[in-house]
Amino acid sequence: MKSYFKLFLILGSLAAMMTIFIAVIGFIAETSPPIMAYNMAAIAVISFCLSYLYPIFNEKNERRQWIQQKGMTCTSVAVLLYVSFFMLGVQFEWIRLSIVEVLALVTSLGISTLYISFVVLAKVY
Repeated sequence: MKSYFKLFLILGSLAAMMTIFIAVIGFIAETSPPIMAYNMAAIAVISFCLSYLYPIFNEKNERRQWIQQKGMTCTSVAVLLYVSFFMLGVQFEWIRLSIVEVLALVTSLGISTLYISFVVLAKVY
């Protein structure tokens, strides 16, 4: 079990370093970070969260199912809020991103919210 913890931490660290590298290149070029940076950030969050969640999700019990159900509920509400915020931001030109960038950002935020909510719920319950 400890080997999975270390593996997920290593993968998360690599993904975080790649995210930072890609974002720095985008900032040096004076543009928004490339779409790939959002995906790599989501992968880093998934890896770090799974390093904590692996022992919990490895067991097939009611606690795991409850955490997954409540996490999906929280994420559904959060994604609706993200979409509403970005729709208003793009419509009133508060956010100057292309639609593809907004979709990538909403997807990455949704994925990150899901796994972070799993960790929070696992710690609380």
